[in-house]
Amino acid sequence: MNELFGVSMTLIMWVLLVVLGIALSSVAFVALRNRVMFKLGIRNIPRRRSQTVLIVLGLMLSTVIISAAFTTGDTVNRSVSNEVYSVLGSLDETISARGVTPENIADLETNGGVEGYLVGGASLDSKKFLGILNGMIEAT
Repeated sequence: MNELFGVSMTLIMWVLLVVLGIALSSVAFVALRNRVMFKLGIRNIPRRRSQTVLIVLGLMLSTVIISAAFTTGDTVNRSVSNEVYSVLGSLDETISARGVTPENIADLETNGGVEGYLVGGASLDSKKFLGILNGMIEAT
């Protein structure tokens, strides 16, 4: 996986490293500038061990869930793509923007390899629709 939501993984890594550096430098700044505030923040870790352990485990679990979701999504996309390629193989598809009418059905049928038509407004008029069907039958 080289991209996540269209953004390069290298760029994401550098941005996250910069954010981590800013966070660590702000903690270091508070620790050096105001020792009392730093000690107030740190002293609850040994006092409330169970709460600290629950917070750390919750953060670890959420990280695992998010990572697994990205991994599963990539794996499923890859599996579906591989299955489609193995079933269909190399597939060529031609899409024509012109409508199917009784006048041009013979021309479309002579091209060969056409497996279906998208009949628009001609399907509302029974005479045109029957003309298309008759043109298909005559061409075969």
